[in-house]
Amino acid sequence: MISKQSKGQKKPIVPPARPRPETEKDLTADDISYMLGRHPEIDASDIVVRVDRGEVILTGSVPEERMKFMAAEVIKLIHGVRSVSNQLKHARV
Repeated sequence: MISKQSKGQKKPIVPPARPRPETEKDLTADDISYMLGRHPEIDASDIVVRVDRGEVILTGSVPEERMKFMAAEVIKLIHGVRSVSNQLKHARV
């Protein structure tokens, strides 16, 4: 059941965690690293991110192979990302 808001009540506005880049040139490696670091199923501590005009290059390593693929899929959803080059390695412990 969906409840309707009563008249006069406003839905709270929640700002995005980070400003959305307007163009590929505005997208930074810090933006990508931030998003990866917030994902609960990805250990991004050894991921190195480079960005060049909307192309994201991932290098480094992740502890589980599934994290390698998950990282690329998360990045593809970010506004301004044109392509992802996933060069991550699975570091066997």
